[in-house]
Amino acid sequence: MKPPVYISAFSSVLGEKTPIRLLNNDHTRYLISEESGLKFYRASTQPVHELALEASILCIDQTHIKPALLIYVTETDPAPINFLRNFLRLPGFHSTPYMVLSGHICGNLGLALELAQNLITTGKYSEILLVSADCAGNSSRLMINGLSVFSDGAAACVVSSAPPKNSLPVYTLMNTASCIQVPLEQDDPLQQLFTTAELGRRCLRHLLLETDTEMIGIDFSMFANYKNSTLDFLSEALGLPRQNIKQGDKSDVGHCYSADLLLCLEKYSEPPFAQQESNFLVCCNGPFSWFISQFKGHVRVT
Repeated sequence: MKPPVYISAFSSVLGEKTPIRLLNNDHTRYLISEESGLKFYRASTQPVHELALEASILCIDQTHIKPALLIYVTETDPAPINFLRNFLRLPGFHSTPYMVLSGHICGNLGLALELAQNLITTGKYSEILLVSADCAGNSSRLMINGLSVFSDGAAACVVSSAPPKNSLPVYTLMNTASCIQVPLEQDDPLQQLFTTAELGRRCLRHLLLETDTEMIGIDFSMFANYKNSTLDFLSEALGLPRQNIKQGDKSDVGHCYSADLLLCLEKYSEPPFAQQESNFLVCCNGPFSWFISQFKGHVRVT
């Protein structure tokens, strides 16, 4: 078992709330039905690096710390150096080490959490600023297989070796399991969905074995803002009770790439809190990867 790390100081910046029905795409009719749970997406006129910088500043203002490392997570920023340069120009941050992660699309957050925990465990870093930002730009906002609709936004948090000294809400990250498998041949969309589900089951088994945890001890699971029918499928495929799945404000926000689950954690880090600490999973996946993290903490009562 790895030593736990602590996640706090959540912040986010989102684009303008826009009805999905305004998208010029025949497939959107499947996303705006009552059954999908989706109504709006977020569109920003700002470039992705500006959203990332705003979220970073909001996060730092909560903690008043100087992170020992910056991890920038993005799949769509065409020039991450723009954000990095502007961040390093902030007072006191000109020599901050940094790295950029991509390649798993919506699953990038899981890799970032796993990496941050591993780096803190080495003892070299005590606080890491994690920033996730993406914009659809001129690309299609419709996800593959119509899973959801892409939104523009950024979210940030601090990953640390100790709980924050102020009264910020905090979660404890216990461990993360990952599974990556690229098919030797191109699957059709339906087969890819089944392959993804099998990879998720394998990832969950790995996590439970590594942490010596029984499913009965998991209170709930967090997933990205996919439409309801997708969640029905994934919950059944992974053996997770559908009624115990939590998401962010899906109807109003849409799917913000890998920032989705930071937004969900932010949502449930606000009062009123349950008296009893929860043991829960955060499930991130990309086309060929799954990352499932085990968290503990007091979550918002909804």
